Parts: sequence; structure tokens; C-alpha cells
Amino acid sequence: MKTPGLWKGTAAQGYMPPMGVKLEIESIERTETGEGAQTPGARAYRASYRILEPPEYRGRRLTEWFNIGTKEDPKAKRDETWNRQEGGPGKLLRLMEKAGITPTDEDEEWMEAAEGATVYAHVGIENDRRNGQKRNNVNGRYFAEKDDDFVGVGESLEAPAGGRGRKPARGGHQEEPRSARGESRTKRREDDEDEEKREDEGNGDEEVRKTASARKGGDRRDEDEDDAPKRAARSGGNRRDRDEDED
Repeated sequence: MKTPGLWKGTAAQGYMPPMGVKLEIESIERTETGEGAQTPGARAYRASYRILEPPEYRGRRLTEWFNIGTKEDPKAKRDETWNRQEGGPGKLLRLMEKAGITPTDEDEEWMEAAEGATVYAHVGIENDRRNGQKRNNVNGRYFAEKDDDFVGVGESLEAPAGGRGRKPARGGHQEEPRSARGESRTKRREDDEDEEKREDEGNGDEEVRKTASARKGGDRRDEDEDDAPKRAARSGGNRRDRDEDED
């Protein structure tokens, strides 16, 4: 049997390195926590994503669960259960906010509106609690494209061992995270200004030295001119004394 185009494809890979990505929301579904959860049968949502960028990881799929129900309110019927910044409610609301999805009281409405929406995220790595294998996760780290704390599509989240900053997740030049670019520009300007100031101060010191040297030389010339008659008189006196001795 022929396999047209198979050799042009890309071999399956393991987990991708931590980086910034652009995601498409394929679906958000209402579900419940499993038997192994701290609160089994509690209300939850499962979001399924497809990576759009960077191109080398396009088509990969990611999943995130948002646990909403609590031990006191497993079906999440109380407002205070939803009004929690930490945990599932806060992460779900951040996803909707960054993806431009308007929350409503009816989850069917916003789940349908979420399909096909795009959002940016930081993809990390975690150990699967079931089998211990490493897998990618998002864990609520959603962003809009222009957010200062978003590293950029394809940019690595891992800092190099030798210093600050982030290294590229793939080939190419190193680019600073967006949150650091403004600070770096400001630092460079300050360094340039300090260098110019030191140069100006150095030039000023040189001028002072030149002026002092010139003044000192002038003083010596003035002293020489003032003392000239005295030296001439002494010289003349010495000659007269020598003449008298010869006589």
C-alpha cells in the first residue's frame, strides 16, 4: 500500500519545552472531578486547545481542567464558590478575559462562544500524577498578545544557567522578554549618560591641568623677568670684583 507524503511529515515528539504559544480553544465542556480527587463529583470544566504557533508545534493539543466545586458546595451553586481568584474559578475567568469571551450566568452560552477563540499562554511541564510521566500544561497562565509579561510566541520560559534572562526555545538570536525590554533600553541610556558624564569630567580635569600648567609656566616666566635685573646686577658686581683683583 502506498503512503503518499508520509516521508514529508514530522515524527511524533515528546513534551515540548516551556515556551510562549498561541492557542485556539477547540471546546470547553462541563464535567465533574474524578473519584481520586479531594472532592469527588464536584463541578468542573475541561478546556481543549490546539496550538497555532509556533509553526513547529502547530496542531499539538493541550487540555486543562478547572475545578470549581468545593467540599462545602460541590455543585458550585453559591456565588462565593465562583468568586475565588485562586484555583479553578480564577483561572477560568482569566482564560475568558484574555480570550475576549464575555461571561454569562448560563455556561452553555460562554462555552459555545469560546469555540474558535484564540489566546496566548505559557506552556510548562509537569509530572502526570497517574503515571509520573512528564507532560505539558498551561495551569492558568493565559495572556493577551500585547501583555508585557507574555514572553512572546516561541520564546523560552527557561533562564540560562549563566545569568539572567531567557534563552530562545529554538534557533536564532536571543531576545529579551517583553517585560525586560523597556528596562534594558532605560539601563543602556543611563549607562550612555554616565559614560558621557565621565568623559566630560575627564575633559574638564584635563583642561584644569592644562590651565594650571600654563599658569605655573607663566608664573615662572614672570618670576624670571622680575629677577633679571637682580641677576644682571650680581653678574656685573662679580665682574668688577674680578677686575679689581687682577689690578
